[in-house]
Amino acid sequence: MATVEREPAERRHLMVHTNHCVELNEADLAAWNAGGHTNLREVTISGTRQEVRRNLDGLAAEGVTEIVFQPCGPDTRSELECFLAAARD
Repeated sequence: MATVEREPAERRHLMVHTNHCVELNEADLAAWNAGGHTNLREVTISGTRQEVRRNLDGLAAEGVTEIVFQPCGPDTRSELECFLAAARD
């Protein structure tokens, strides 16, 4: 929070969304280094192709019928192709 609170209140909402889903901004990096990385697999569908497939199967077993996918990083095409491959398995 100290990283975010250094920014004037009227600009904080802009600061925390800088480079959203492209790269880690200063606030993202601070949260990651403070331990946020430990929650990654609990709050996202991230992992190997097989892990992603298992997560999707688990969600389907719970009745989920739709997934919203947000590619992250500089190589959107690769992200889409990797997710599609896992989803098709």
